Amino acid sequence: MAKVVIRKMKLDELPRVISVTRRAFNVPFLEGGIISDYKESENLKEMVENKKIFILAVLYDDKIVGAVRYKPTANGQNIYSFRLAVLKSYRHMGIGSKLIKRVEKITKKLGYKKVKLDCILEKGLFPYYKKFGYRVFNIKKHENHYDDFMYKKVMPKS
Repeated sequence: MAKVVIRKMKLDELPRVISVTRRAFNVPFLEGGIISDYKESENLKEMVENKKIFILAVLYDDKIVGAVRYKPTANGQNIYSFRLAVLKSYRHMGIGSKLIKRVEKITKKLGYKKVKLDCILEKGLFPYYKKFGYRVFNIKKHENHYDDFMYKKVMPKS
């Protein structure tokens, strides 16, 4: 049986992680639809080097099959988790769940109060995140879709 390993991405793996995310998101999603292009921050490498963004990579038999990015929010009280991606042929194996739980564990270990995230409402991911205890705190309309903003408390109120 293949072993699943979740660890921080090595800088030289960044191009592979970007490729996996692009393929997992199946870009373009729909021509003229919700999202028709995938843009990665031009300074992503610099942000990773300067520890402003962290990326966890998932290896399955030494092949990168998924990733998630996270960073402290502007107010410094929470972690923002984004771009959770697992290649289609590796879904329904618990890999996304492991990534979510690892970000939550890191958030708690670092003393942050909540994990925040957002996803496109039309993609129907709310039930997925809800089973991990995430709650909606805002829905924002964009030109051709809605963003569902969610959070989960990981630290008890002090």
